[in-house]
Amino acid sequence: MPIPFLIQLAIGIGMSILSYILRPQPKPPKPPSLDDFNAPTADAGRPWPVIWGSMTITGVNNIGSFDKKRRKRKIKAAKK
Repeated sequence: MPIPFLIQLAIGIGMSILSYILRPQPKPPKPPSLDDFNAPTADAGRPWPVIWGSMTITGVNNIGSFDKKRRKRKIKAAKK
């Protein structure tokens, strides 16, 4: 008879439903704060990136006080 199989199936489905209900709920993400932004730093001994072309760099080692504006510059290449 399939009655033991049906009992085990019902127990398995019941345990699955129970574990779904009792699982831990994920915490909502915290809103971004000022610590989350990647501001330039001034650390001695930290490597400087070498850039060829146009790139956006985050977390640059900044030695000095510069404004955070983008500027386009035209540079003429030297002819050989």
